[in-house]
Amino acid sequence: MVVCSREENGWSGGSGTSFGGTGWTSGVLFFGGDAPAGAAEAVVRYEGAEHRVPVVSGFFVFVAWNAPDGDWGPPELVRFT
Repeated sequence: MVVCSREENGWSGGSGTSFGGTGWTSGVLFFGGDAPAGAAEAVVRYEGAEHRVPVVSGFFVFVAWNAPDGDWGPPELVRFT
C-alpha cells in the first residue's frame, strides 16, 4: 500500500508498505489479507463497530483514516460472507 497526496499538478506518491496484516503509515491504519474462494465481503471489527469490506480478486483491505500513530486498537477479522 502506498499513501499518496493530491497536489496542484496531480498525485504524488508518499510512504508505503507491503500488503497483508495490520499497519499504519501517515495517519492511515490498514488491515488486509487473503479471502477464501467465494467470499464477497470481510466483516472487520474496529473500535467497537463492525465494518463490511468488499473482497476483490481474493483480497480484502480495511482502512481507517486519521488514525493517530500508536493510539489505535488492532482491527479484527470477524468473518467472511
